[in-house]
Amino acid sequence: MKPYALQKGDRIGVVAPASPCPPAQWKRACQFFRWLGYEIKLGQSVSQKWGYFAGSDQLRAQDLNHMFADPTIKAIVCLRGGYGVTRILPYLDYNQLKKQPKILIGYSDLTALHLAIQKKVGLTTFHGPMFAEFGNDLHYLSGWFLFTLCTQPFSTFRYPTPLDAYTLTEGEATGKLIGGNLSLLTASLGTFYELDCNEKILFIEEVDEAPYRIDRMLTQLAHAGKLQTARGIIFASFTNCKPKEGADSLTLKQIFAERIGSLGIPAYYGFYAGHCSPNLTLPIGGMVKMNASNRWLELLEANVK
Repeated sequence: MKPYALQKGDRIGVVAPASPCPPAQWKRACQFFRWLGYEIKLGQSVSQKWGYFAGSDQLRAQDLNHMFADPTIKAIVCLRGGYGVTRILPYLDYNQLKKQPKILIGYSDLTALHLAIQKKVGLTTFHGPMFAEFGNDLHYLSGWFLFTLCTQPFSTFRYPTPLDAYTLTEGEATGKLIGGNLSLLTASLGTFYELDCNEKILFIEEVDEAPYRIDRMLTQLAHAGKLQTARGIIFASFTNCKPKEGADSLTLKQIFAERIGSLGIPAYYGFYAGHCSPNLTLPIGGMVKMNASNRWLELLEANVK
């Protein structure tokens, strides 16, 4: 399933299914989207705070369900990540999203929601910038890729490759895209919403995790048989994933090579996605082609209709 393309004048729903953010930030973001020509409908969770959540589980789930059901809402942009999405997954009305497929955007903790929607609905969703980030100095490429993917029914293109990209295993692969934040991908194991890599292109990103923790999570995915079933693997941004000063550690490059090298699957490091700038939007469930030898990723189809 694919959502309908976003058009000028459409109404965008904003929800906070995880953690809250300062009001000044989302208010600036509202001004930016209105300047672009969109209407904004704020969910109740946007202005709520309960510990490290943007309101109770019931409120955050209800907010999403209302946006799913509202026929005037053409896209849903999540306020920010943090923590909390996994707690509300059982309370969401996925059947309503089947009836009214619409664009859904977010990353980080929203990885859990992307996985759940893939499992329950099969709708293409978008791993891209959060609403609150538009209230800061968001990199222009982050905005360009987001709006290009969400507004152009015929968008096919090749993404730019970072200068520090490198090949882990040479080769080329084609398949549907799946992935997101490593911690959330690992946390899905053993649940109904478990990551399914079978014949897919898997991309992984992370932030603020020590190398040994990256190693542990990748090892867990390997033990669960997830890495072996993917057609290709892309390591995106691993921001501030460094050992403590003076600590003995493998490098990320060594860890990636050890975990992936023996699988014989095309794999490379280096993609602008996740906790980085720019953060380029990726279509979860969209058909893509990757070339690990030359380190590029290409969209093969439009991801909105």
